[in-house]
Amino acid sequence: HVCPYHGWTYGSDGELKGMPDARKVYGDDLDKKKWGLVPVAQLDSYLGLIFATFAPEAPPLGDYLGDMRFFLDVLYDRRAGGTELVGGVQRWAVATNWKMPAENMIGDVYHAPVSHSSIISAASLLGGGDEINQSMNQILEHARNVAPEPGHGLTVRFFPEGEGPDLYLPGDAATSLNPVVK
Repeated sequence: HVCPYHGWTYGSDGELKGMPDARKVYGDDLDKKKWGLVPVAQLDSYLGLIFATFAPEAPPLGDYLGDMRFFLDVLYDRRAGGTELVGGVQRWAVATNWKMPAENMIGDVYHAPVSHSSIISAASLLGGGDEINQSMNQILEHARNVAPEPGHGLTVRFFPEGEGPDLYLPGDAATSLNPVVK
């Protein structure tokens, strides 16, 4: 089983088997036995949707859904045969403000090579994959997470003076991702 966000890989028993760049990102001291999947206390489904909870004392799904079941029926059971899953990649353009992307930039650059691999693949087809991979490696190497108080955080990147990754976009001039911090 592979997490599509960070690329962590688990055995069928839930044991953590591997992570991208594990030694580089986590060092040699990470005990994989402590980071396996946690079994859920309850698992149920309704109209093909799968629900899980870690709380053994939670009520059964049918009780928990209560009147919300009506709205799920309207969304997921309005055709004969139920809901149809359409496979493949689906993308949306989201009208949003700065808060949406900023919330995911609070320290999680590790997910980018896995979750955004399609852009790396596309760049590779256009001849820019090596440059993007080099930039990602530089960002990961120099990134530090800062969490001054609960609920707040950011990623800072400190590069030696005169250095910093360049984002290579085929057809465009290289654009510096990060100013040099002095």
